[in-house]
Amino acid sequence: MYSISKNLQTLRNFIKAFLEGEEISLVRLRRMAFAAVLLICIETAYIIFLQIQIAALTAKVETQETRIAQTEQDYDKHNHLLYSLNETITSIQRQWSALNFRVLENSWKLDEAASANPPQDAR
Repeated sequence: MYSISKNLQTLRNFIKAFLEGEEISLVRLRRMAFAAVLLICIETAYIIFLQIQIAALTAKVETQETRIAQTEQDYDKHNHLLYSLNETITSIQRQWSALNFRVLENSWKLDEAASANPPQDAR
């Protein structure tokens, strides 16, 4: 079996001879046809290999796009939860401040009442 480079050289010679109008033997013609078929088979195999690689990469891209979409949804959900938590904490702080103010207000009222009515000695 001939190597690919030798077949390519034979193909070049065939093309030169054809362009120059020389007669080509049947054996050389068969070799040229074999070289052409071999090149076509190699190119077809390479194209099939590349198509398989493209299909695999397409599947990976689709998987990554799905993961990105899920991550964005998770981000939005967590962002919403954090916003809700912030609103809840703010509301609790307001209620706590209002409660502290009422407690202080009531203690002032008790202090005023205690100072207005001094305790009487029970004798």
